[in-house]
Amino acid sequence: MLESFIRTADHFHLCADSGEFSRLIVQLFTSPPAFPDAVTAVQALRRERPVGLLSNADEEILQESIRRQGFVFDFVVTSEGMQCNKPQQEIYCKAARLLGLEPSQILMAGDSLLEDGIAPRQAGFQ
Repeated sequence: MLESFIRTADHFHLCADSGEFSRLIVQLFTSPPAFPDAVTAVQALRRERPVGLLSNADEEILQESIRRQGFVFDFVVTSEGMQCNKPQQEIYCKAARLLGLEPSQILMAGDSLLEDGIAPRQAGFQ
């Protein structure tokens, strides 16, 4: 089990292997609301271009967050599904293949300079 999960379980005085701990983790990562108008912005972008999501989040937790907040993406690529994490180049290459585009035709936006800026730029993204 990941050290961060064990530390979190210890912090909340829970067994890391318990269902109670799993529910806590899902709640922690799916409750914060997205930025105001984020769903509307994604919907508007999808009318013009395909929009995907690349994330290092656990698939189950990410899908629950997407569902709760009302997002719709053309594809979702997770580090769990890819068995690699951003900023590894494989995850960006998979996104390009899913879109059927050359990396230079893809605009990447995000909240991490390394994972959403530098690494995708190195993969040829805009």
